[in-house]
Amino acid sequence: MNRDEALQSMADTDWSAADVQREPRRMSFVYTVRLPDELAQWVEGKATEQNRRPSTLIRELLEAARRLEADDEPVVVRRSDLVRAIDAAVRPTAA
Repeated sequence: MNRDEALQSMADTDWSAADVQREPRRMSFVYTVRLPDELAQWVEGKATEQNRRPSTLIRELLEAARRLEADDEPVVVRRSDLVRAIDAAVRPTAA
């Protein structure tokens, strides 16, 4: 169907009794960001790998960061326990 046919089919319909339902549109904002070449190439590469637009990838990364921040709770740990945990994490494992 071409544009003229679509317009003609709409013109043949009586819309006077139609119930109009309006849903508010979600607000959307556009930010311009300058990225260093290395970071821009990384974004482009990841977006290409995932078959996404760079803007979609950036939005998803920001949403993930926001979720992580929302789940972040302060933790109280003794300094000695922290040192042991770091040592265990960086120490090569015995083969």
